Amino acid sequence: MFDYKDVMAQGDAWQGKLAILGGLGAVCFTGGNLAFNKKDLPL
Repeated sequence: MFDYKDVMAQGDAWQGKLAILGGLGAVCFTGGNLAFNKKDLPL
């Protein structure tokens, strides 16, 4: 069986990783849109 505390700790760690990945994704997405909209910037 899983130890509830270990599962909760893993869940918290994954939430942190997902938050970081989500933030990076949002930054990349916004930057990509800006570059695409300018069209004079090489992608």
